[in-house]
Amino acid sequence: MRKLSLQRVYGCSTAQRNSIIGLPNNRVAFLAGSYLVIHDCLTNEQRYLSFSAIELLYISSSGSLMGIIDRFTQNGDTRIHIYSTKPIDLLFVIEPDRFGSFIEITINKDDNLLMILHNEPAYMITIQEMKIEFDEQQKFSMIDSASVHVVHGSVFNRMIKKEIIPHVAFVSFCPYSSNLFCATGPALFKMYEIDNQNINQQVVHFRAEFYIFTCHCWLDINSILAATDHGHIFWIHDGSIRSDINLEESITVDINLLKASTSNESSNRQSMTTTPPSKINLLENGN
Repeated sequence: MRKLSLQRVYGCSTAQRNSIIGLPNNRVAFLAGSYLVIHDCLTNEQRYLSFSAIELLYISSSGSLMGIIDRFTQNGDTRIHIYSTKPIDLLFVIEPDRFGSFIEITINKDDNLLMILHNEPAYMITIQEMKIEFDEQQKFSMIDSASVHVVHGSVFNRMIKKEIIPHVAFVSFCPYSSNLFCATGPALFKMYEIDNQNINQQVVHFRAEFYIFTCHCWLDINSILAATDHGHIFWIHDGSIRSDINLEESITVDINLLKASTSNESSNRQSMTTTPPSKINLLENGN
């Protein structure tokens, strides 16, 4: 009986966000179908981890931990795999719980808090405290720390005069603090602070239901850039919108400048070609 074995992967699946991530020691990890490929850029060697259907690939800011959300049933049930990256070893697996499927994970800068975003309708966020000893045995323990409901039902948008159900599109820990995190999405912008086993929501001084946020990034401990689906990037400082960058207008200005410079070049060329033939002939004849 013949057996098939995987010897080499030459392609990369790019349907998921973060389809390729950098790992310590000159390695990268990328998705290839139901496989996660660990590629050594120096030796050109590959290692393969098999899953059912990878929904998310994540690397902590320190580079020490790697997370994978794997969908293993047709009903959409997911589980979380957390690996150490030096070397690639499985630390633990989190099975589905009463809060629903997992759709996002993120780890704080100290690698001791794991934030898990559960699926709608409540979009429950749970915080797990991790204790990892990176020795020969890599001892690991995890306890439930805190949880919070991000969405509490529909909100009324006065501009379009109808109710909207917020959704969570992106969550992240602040890279400058171990206990701050942010959740954004359509009609949603919320910032939280973890205080022991409590999660306190911070005050935001604008109506988030007017915007459809798609992603965000941290500039500082109290500053965030948040992007919308209409090409706007908002600088949010201390819970208030301080500036608005309209990418569509910026692109329009650049195009207009390009058109203006192009028309100037065209006019210059036309002026050269419309030089009287007599003068050109005189130059050619050396007169």
